[in-house]
Amino acid sequence: MDRSMIIYEQRHDIWRKGTFASAMLTILFFILFWNIPDPLWIGILRLVTFIFFTLTVFGTLKLMESPMEVELSFNSKYLLISYVQNEKEVLNEQFDRSAIQSILPTSNDLPFWTHYLHPQSAILKVNFKEEQHKSPLIKYRGRPLLFKQDELSEVRKWIDEEQQEYNSKTTT
Repeated sequence: MDRSMIIYEQRHDIWRKGTFASAMLTILFFILFWNIPDPLWIGILRLVTFIFFTLTVFGTLKLMESPMEVELSFNSKYLLISYVQNEKEVLNEQFDRSAIQSILPTSNDLPFWTHYLHPQSAILKVNFKEEQHKSPLIKYRGRPLLFKQDELSEVRKWIDEEQQEYNSKTTT
């Protein structure tokens, strides 16, 4: 019997504010660039306008990506992880349940700026029986996905219950 749990990636509002601010600064510096006759300042303002324009484009692309929806589920042999973005399933992973030693939420391994942008965020780390180090369980395109600590503590409890049930079935 499959049982599942859905969690949502945590995003910061800085992308929306930063994209809007860089768009406004692009327009401002473009108007200045267009109206200044000095060739030195034209070159400088053209460069600054281009920098803010690229920040606007990158911010817009980031905003077009919706936050990731992650579904964790167990079947008789595997922990299955499905990644859904914009209502499309983009990735599936499976991990052998017997190879998992522990799964723990942690915020210790996050970069320092992440604690500023996402003070209540954490990632899930998995420790396999054959490995010595813990690695992020839920990652997409090479980056670990951030979730709220409250959600991850619920996920940990749910995973622990599932693992205990699995271990009791395999030992008997």
